Amino acid sequence: MKNIKPLTFPFNSENNTSIKQSLFQFREYFDSSTIVGLGENSHFIKEFFTFRHQVIEFLVTECDFDTLAFEFGFSEGLEVDKWIKSQIPFDDLDKLLSHFYYPNEFKDTLLWLRRYNQDNNNQITFLGVDIPKNGGSYFPNFHIVSDYLQRLSIVSSDVLQKILNLAEKFDFYSTSQLALNLSLFDEAEHNELKALLLKVYIRLITLQPKLESLEFQSIVHQVKGLIYMNYNADAMESFITEKGIEGDMGAKDQYMAESIDWFLKNSLGKKIILVAHNAHIQKTPVDFDGFISCWDEKYRSEVVRPETYITKYMKDKQDWVPILVTPPFPEYPSGHSVISGAASTVLNHYFGDNFAFTDDTEVPFNMGTKQFPSFNAAADEAAISRMYGGIHYMPAIKIGVEQGRNVGKYVLGKIKLN
Repeated sequence: MKNIKPLTFPFNSENNTSIKQSLFQFREYFDSSTIVGLGENSHFIKEFFTFRHQVIEFLVTECDFDTLAFEFGFSEGLEVDKWIKSQIPFDDLDKLLSHFYYPNEFKDTLLWLRRYNQDNNNQITFLGVDIPKNGGSYFPNFHIVSDYLQRLSIVSSDVLQKILNLAEKFDFYSTSQLALNLSLFDEAEHNELKALLLKVYIRLITLQPKLESLEFQSIVHQVKGLIYMNYNADAMESFITEKGIEGDMGAKDQYMAESIDWFLKNSLGKKIILVAHNAHIQKTPVDFDGFISCWDEKYRSEVVRPETYITKYMKDKQDWVPILVTPPFPEYPSGHSVISGAASTVLNHYFGDNFAFTDDTEVPFNMGTKQFPSFNAAADEAAISRMYGGIHYMPAIKIGVEQGRNVGKYVLGKIKLN
């Protein structure tokens, strides 16, 4: 860290000229790098998307980077790459991004890449490096793989049909939802799906010396993505049921690294901009103190959720369900309360106790903006929302906020920023 600090300085994200001038100070590092990572501590912050777009534009136009690798499904990324190269219709973009909420600022970056490719001979490639969708779906990977395997008669239709039937049965939207879904079904069926996917993978590896086309190599990597995704969901299910082992959630990170390796080995690009969450690309682990202290207490106290208590002990409320979906882990303390308390304490330290701001993160969902007079006010509202949502009791909220603020004070006592 002592070597990084002299090279750090604040950016003015609203001044593109200022950003370019600042980035030129790093030019020698960019020129000598094959991969530059642009991390983020939280997804879908529009201001960071805007800033990051300007960095991407600089790296492409000034430093000859030719690939944007994104925390995005590998298979889905193949279609986005076709879009930025004008190989599919302009109006298809929303459909390509429909599996998740992506802010307009991300679409602006893709639009800029499409226009750049139309105007320049040196084409920019978009690479999705992640397991399918949000880690909870076997599709579109399996449809792509199945079509290829049937076309070349590599795997029997009976095997592919069995995989399809099982995948459709388990399939869901995110890793945590798929993990919950797995717990509802017979473990033997999930083990059968694992075995069938592994059988297909080994069959492809056996044929690899004979089939060396880029399409074949892509299919092998997509089958591997299905296996990694399946393992990741299994690890999450084990974590939820307290049977997991340390480091078991790293399959997703491994696949992202192998996607980059696959891309470089196939000589599809020379200089890569890698965009992903800090947790996936950082070399040095970061201790998320608020989460650690919260989950440590959750599994020490093991308090049941309101939905469990109400439906079991209140005879006239057996059909009661909360507004929010009850999470699959103990109630006390409230995670939102702890994290909000910790974050507001640190933000107060640097911006003041009465820093007013407008929250517009829900505007894309037609919910309007909301004004807060301070970070504490926002933290308190985030915390109490869990009681109104029906998933927490008041002690978990009140003590959770206090716990988080103590964590924030502890962190501030240990880390000094200038």
